[in-house]
Amino acid sequence: MRRWYKIVGGSAALLLPALVLGAGCSGSDLQTLCDEAVSCHDGNDQDVEACLVVARREEELQVELGCGAEHDAYTACFVDRVKCSTSLTGSDCQTDADCSVGTCNSANKCERPTFALEDDDCEAERNAFERCGKL
Repeated sequence: MRRWYKIVGGSAALLLPALVLGAGCSGSDLQTLCDEAVSCHDGNDQDVEACLVVARREEELQVELGCGAEHDAYTACFVDRVKCSTSLTGSDCQTDADCSVGTCNSANKCERPTFALEDDDCEAERNAFERCGKL
């Protein structure tokens, strides 16, 4: 099962790891992660800037909440394992125009890009981070 979080950045809705950007990443790591996420979804420079704004605010928030260590652990795991891939939407198609998002593949099925973790990657770290935020 894939896990992804939605952030609306600029005019494009991007699938990004909203809860893991920030703490534990240097500025260049954030830049790289945002660049890769936006590239996965054919975004633009404004989307990268929006991603960075959200990432920096998330970092500040987690420190304020006292969840910095848990956030750092999840971030480190996420950065090491996130991938840009495609997933089927379940819609049939003949051309890309038939797909509301993504493209029509050779099997005439719509597929879209996903920037996500696979299966249970980082589950322990994610659970610890989520528990911290509920305390």
